[in-house]
Amino acid sequence: MKNLFLITFCVSLLYSCTVIEFKTPQPNNVNPLKEFPEEIRGQYLFQYQDKEAEDSKDTITIGETYFQQTNSTRIFISDSLILKKTNNYYYYNGKSHNEQNWAVAIIELKENKNLMVYSLFNEEDEDSFIKQINLITTVLEIENLGKAKSFSINPTPQELSILINEKLFKPFIELKKLQE
Repeated sequence: MKNLFLITFCVSLLYSCTVIEFKTPQPNNVNPLKEFPEEIRGQYLFQYQDKEAEDSKDTITIGETYFQQTNSTRIFISDSLILKKTNNYYYYNGKSHNEQNWAVAIIELKENKNLMVYSLFNEEDEDSFIKQINLITTVLEIENLGKAKSFSINPTPQELSILINEKLFKPFIELKKLQE
């Protein structure tokens, strides 16, 4: 994968031992945006929410139609990077490692102009986590990735809302807005 942000996102999920992918970009009833909205454009500093992770000096720049992490190439909105918006959330949809499913992160613009990035993962009891999701939408195991397992879901918009409201998407990275 050439997308360093997505690599970071996926590597973190691998540490959780449970990777949840989506069959379609989410929410599946919302049209993609053609550009990043003005309110989230700018330069940000990564701050991982994992207490054991070291503070990062990496930055990410979000432009009109791209984002770019420190010392990386620009990644443009395309058919393999889809951005959607509903209410207070942006949905980052990136093609997964197998090019058949989607890694999905939810991005929330905070009052302080920082962006909180949420992902669907669990670091503790995989079985109960999968059972909890399966009560909301069908979960299919698609492959083992070493010690991590990969699962696929295809929630309806209502089921996606339940996953969010049940706080199954957990804070993953806070992007701290740098002064312009």
